[in-house]
Amino acid sequence: MNACVLAPTVRSHFSLAVCEMLRRQGISISSILVPRLLDAERVKSYWRREGLELVSKVWSKFLRHDMNKAAPLEHWLHANLPADFTLTGWARQHDAAIVSVQDFGDAAAQALMRMPAVDLIIFSGGGLIRNGLLRASRLGVMNCHSGLLPEYRGMDPALWAEWNGDEPGLTVHVMDAGIDTGPIIASRKLPRAIGESWTDYTNRVELTAAEFLAESAARLLRGEVQPQPQAVSAGKQYFVMHPRLRAEVMRRVAVPRKDHGAQANAVWSRLREAGAK
Repeated sequence: MNACVLAPTVRSHFSLAVCEMLRRQGISISSILVPRLLDAERVKSYWRREGLELVSKVWSKFLRHDMNKAAPLEHWLHANLPADFTLTGWARQHDAAIVSVQDFGDAAAQALMRMPAVDLIIFSGGGLIRNGLLRASRLGVMNCHSGLLPEYRGMDPALWAEWNGDEPGLTVHVMDAGIDTGPIIASRKLPRAIGESWTDYTNRVELTAAEFLAESAARLLRGEVQPQPQAVSAGKQYFVMHPRLRAEVMRRVAVPRKDHGAQANAVWSRLREAGAK
């Protein structure tokens, strides 16, 4: 079972965890493709799609990541890999090639993926995937989407689910030319726990997504699961949440989620006690 991982940078802790989890599932990583971070077209594409939110993501994911040691993903890495390990070090230790490409659609990336050894391409971030790469391996390109498909396609699915009062979740699917419309391999509801803040929730989701992606990849490669097509007409596509809506959602989730069932039972108990007097 051989795979290639697509990563946003060699400093991505999520990609590093995915690679190590895949290895522990018995999957050999032949190569890790990383697009050039300072490519002008890539930066412009991200800016058009995410605006000022891009600055926040760069700060939290790359510049400030080492300050968040308490996050579950960071704790897992600390417990399972040497300190300050990067994808470059991991690749050197496990005979995987780190390949720098202009983007995931360039000819070099597609030629590498067409090598017979690559059974599956696993996306762990790094930009748009074009048609050539989608067809470049035996089983296609796998992605873990941070929303339940087909209901929540597109951007900010967890925030939109919170806005709509729905439970968020994760979906592992094979990517196609559409926006999160590819065949579904597995999905999992992942509600916010009682007393859990939004920051703690998103940190927990990050580790769960890495584990879910690696587990699903192993099942697909072993032939234990077959991707199921989505109904194209089902669900809807969401876009980047407007800053005013995002601020309202953040206001809602700033307070840890309460156990409303327990609160209701307490109210009923007080009413019964009052009626008995």
